[in-house]
Amino acid sequence: MWPRPGGFFTSANPSATPQLGGVPGFRDLLPLEAEILREAQESLLGEMRRWGYRHVITPLVESMDVLDVGLGIEQRRRLFKFTDARGDVVALVGERTVPVARLVAGKLRAAALPLRLCYAGPVLSTDEGRFQQRRETYQVG
Repeated sequence: MWPRPGGFFTSANPSATPQLGGVPGFRDLLPLEAEILREAQESLLGEMRRWGYRHVITPLVESMDVLDVGLGIEQRRRLFKFTDARGDVVALVGERTVPVARLVAGKLRAAALPLRLCYAGPVLSTDEGRFQQRRETYQVG
């Protein structure tokens, strides 16, 4: 019988059954869905490049100090927050504009203006109603 005791799926609770369907609000993308998402992102980013935008990538985790400045109360409430190994409170990004603004204010502060930047990546929310019953979606901007 699968899973076998002591096999790949182990748990502190030996009677627990792994959630092979995944966590509610999150989903796996099968090959066709993954290809559609990749092509959509590439198409959008390609169009942005044609208009002179340059692609940047920011981390999925952001400091709450930064998010407290850039997000409203309701947006901050919907974040997955946790304390990292150093004791800093961080969150999984719920939108990508604030991390890009942090990047511009820091590492790109001396860059020639105007800056034309674009980004793409996953965003997460604790609120299942925000993204049509999904807590993870993708943002391109």
